[in-house]
Amino acid sequence: MTSLLLSRCSEPKPYVVKCIDGIVPYEEAGGTIKSFSINNDDMNLNERAIVIQSQIEYNSYLVSSSFGNSPQIDFRSKTLLVGRLHTVYSTGLLRQEIVSHCEKKIIDYNIELYKKADAGKGNTNYYAVIPKISEDTKVNFNVTISE
Repeated sequence: MTSLLLSRCSEPKPYVVKCIDGIVPYEEAGGTIKSFSINNDDMNLNERAIVIQSQIEYNSYLVSSSFGNSPQIDFRSKTLLVGRLHTVYSTGLLRQEIVSHCEKKIIDYNIELYKKADAGKGNTNYYAVIPKISEDTKVNFNVTISE
């Protein structure tokens, strides 16, 4: 008597987006190399803001050498927020905060920059890796500059 054992491989369970109101924890990508470049960046645009939900979007929006060629972001459970501000003076990142408003399906990404003492035009990049958000969540990039 021969018995046949059938087994079924199950598909991985999809990541479930869980929204919690309030401050959203974030991570930085790329270890000690924390720079990125936007593909075909138009410097006539003073500000760029991008929500990246997949590796395909990452490859499309960012130069491949960004974050040291290896972002180590699991896009199945994470979302990458990136932005750039071009000003007539040099600025640096002072602080950032991300706040979720679940019922409204809105994330406020608040970035506070400061004016540097050195003169000259400058670009300031900012980014955060946050828990995965749904495709229909709107992200507001709110940039302020302190004196």
